[in-house]
Amino acid sequence: MKIKDLARIAGVSPSTVSKIMHQKDDNISAETREHVLSIAKQYNYVPAQALTSPDVKTMTLGVILNSLKNPAPFLSGILEAANRAGYNLNLIDMYGKNNEEMRESVQFLKQTGMVDGLIINAVGEIVSEAVGDFPAVYIDSKGLLPSVTFTEKKSIYDLTTLFLRQGLRRIAYIGGEETRTAYVLREQGYRDAMRDYGLKVDERYIHNVRMH
Repeated sequence: MKIKDLARIAGVSPSTVSKIMHQKDDNISAETREHVLSIAKQYNYVPAQALTSPDVKTMTLGVILNSLKNPAPFLSGILEAANRAGYNLNLIDMYGKNNEEMRESVQFLKQTGMVDGLIINAVGEIVSEAVGDFPAVYIDSKGLLPSVTFTEKKSIYDLTTLFLRQGLRRIAYIGGEETRTAYVLREQGYRDAMRDYGLKVDERYIHNVRMH
């Protein structure tokens, strides 16, 4: 929301809103001041100058996802934890954006002060340089800290081994076609398990599809 939008809703001039927000005019009535501040609070309005200050918190976390078409299952956990801490979530969908557009989106979030921190899923290796020292936690991105990950290679290895122990031999692997480290490690876990059981990997049973 811009200052002119708040002024329109409050029925006053933008200059009046500016003076109230910056406490620069004692001639404004207490009633008008209270009215404008009440609406500002209702719409979570924060002056643009304040948004760039590290001392002002928006109580909003940005959650960057590679696609909202298939929402990540951990979103409910993030939402629950954020609500307990009094934070709102701003979901940012990176689907269809190239690498440079993703980095520009992160820069925009930082420069406008729209969020206090970022939770970045899957695209961390692409945007980490743009994130810099901004508060962030990475999910499913190897080599980036702080991060939340699972052992991609071992998990798929153990799962494949479980099937092999049950007597299954024609086991197909379906993974993502992206070259992200996570996908590479998962496929390697499958291949290693087959090899350790003395089985030759049939390439016809491996399918890498684009993740949407």
